[in-house]
Amino acid sequence: MIGKITIAGIALSLSLGAPSLADDCALKRFASLDMIAGPDGSIAIPV
Repeated sequence: MIGKITIAGIALSLSLGAPSLADDCALKRFASLDMIAGPDGSIAIPV
């Protein structure tokens, strides 16, 4: 069990330290959702 945790920790640390190699590294919109304000000021998304 400890071996799996160690491997996962090493993989996570390597992936966080690696620079992005994409040519077009920018935010892209994948979806747009309508929001509704509730009477108490809460926000809801109808599905």
